[in-house]
Amino acid sequence: EGIVNMSPLTIAELLLDSSRVKEYNKLSLGREDILVLQDDLNKEGPFGKSITKVVRNTSKPPMMRRTLEFVTLMHLKELPDGNGYILVSRAVTPSDDESGSQGKVIRSEILTGVNLFLRVEGDEHRTLMITVNHLFSPMVPMMIAKKIGLSSASGFFYDMRA
Repeated sequence: EGIVNMSPLTIAELLLDSSRVKEYNKLSLGREDILVLQDDLNKEGPFGKSITKVVRNTSKPPMMRRTLEFVTLMHLKELPDGNGYILVSRAVTPSDDESGSQGKVIRSEILTGVNLFLRVEGDEHRTLMITVNHLFSPMVPMMIAKKIGLSSASGFFYDMRA
């Protein structure tokens, strides 16, 4: 949880833009949109007014020999009261044939991810951002996973504020 000097919509757009992922995730090797199901918050679609897509993100944490790969469904909606946005993420596991990785990566999962972007009352350019993630990374020792998790969380807020 923390305050970020951007509007809720600006933060949401940043997190959804795969070409900008390295601005806030220093461990990322890149992210690509695999499937865009809906891409307009102002247009009513099958998922309401929302942005929904599937992305593939690869990262190379320190002390790891192989690359981590996440295939994730991301869904963004404006909150009913108009006071911000919610971005929900969930792992989507493709078959090995579809992944194109040929065993060169460790498949990891964002079991559940929720990012809440709330307007700070009286300041349209500041946001209270609350982030909760539950990840699963087989083959990553628990000691390393905890260290990466803590440093990634604090680094994420630091990079968002930069």
